[in-house]
Amino acid sequence: MEVVMCRAAILAFAAVLVAALSSAGGLEYTPAPLDRVTGVGVIICRSYAATATSGTSEEILATCTIPAGKLATNGSLVRFVAGGLTASNGNTKLAKVRFGGIDGVQVAAMSTSGSGIGWRAAGEMVRLTASTQIGVGTFAVSTSSSSSVTGGSVNLTADTTLVVTATTASAAGDVTLRYFYVEYFD
Repeated sequence: MEVVMCRAAILAFAAVLVAALSSAGGLEYTPAPLDRVTGVGVIICRSYAATATSGTSEEILATCTIPAGKLATNGSLVRFVAGGLTASNGNTKLAKVRFGGIDGVQVAAMSTSGSGIGWRAAGEMVRLTASTQIGVGTFAVSTSSSSSVTGGSVNLTADTTLVVTATTASAAGDVTLRYFYVEYFD
């Protein structure tokens, strides 16, 4: 209720401000309908439990199920944030965020041999049509980061998943997920 009232107040203020500016210089403004003003997502998944790799193959550390039809309109999106720590060793560690399950579209990825460092992945998958999406993701470790833009073709009329995975070549426990959440924006 407070968020809707806050949005309404902001839009009312903007309308008054634009009206005043328009009379002075011809500025035009058409406010978006209140139900399309976003900025506050709905968290659909979250976890703060420590989950570490237990072997040397690609493993799922976290899963968020996005219900069928949740991304029902073009432009709706899911935003994710995940982060954790690496073990204090020089082993190669690989972590990924995928949309559409473990075989799905890779939205963000990192590979590091950093010892005892933090990592963070963040990004969005935006619905273009019922079966096409575009994703933007970033992955940061220590003092470096990488970004990627990817296209997807996940069928959104069925349940789908967003997963965080990790692979370690030589030891269990090299990558630990400490937090993960997914927000939905219509």
